[in-house]
Amino acid sequence: MNIENILKEIEKDFSEERVDEMFDEEVFSGNWVDVDWKEDGYENEYDWYCDHGRGEAESVVVDEIVLGWEEKYNGGKVLSGDEKCEVVDGIRELYYNLGLR
Repeated sequence: MNIENILKEIEKDFSEERVDEMFDEEVFSGNWVDVDWKEDGYENEYDWYCDHGRGEAESVVVDEIVLGWEEKYNGGKVLSGDEKCEVVDGIRELYYNLGLR
């Protein structure tokens, strides 16, 4: 597998705007936010997550991107462990400015 080609295909299919929306949707899903976020003085779940999140929402988005690539370009076959690690690192670098660290 050519990791550079995989990342080019991902970048073509997943614009920064789309990835940003995916991240926002995941944070606002409430899966990663403490139920007491209002009592902690936050105006919304997003602000609470920015201060207290541990990367869970980011990981979900990265996994969704990898899965999307596997389904579209790899015939649904899962990448090997090493390949997936390289692709995940590339995705995190590609979308670093969006907080996918």
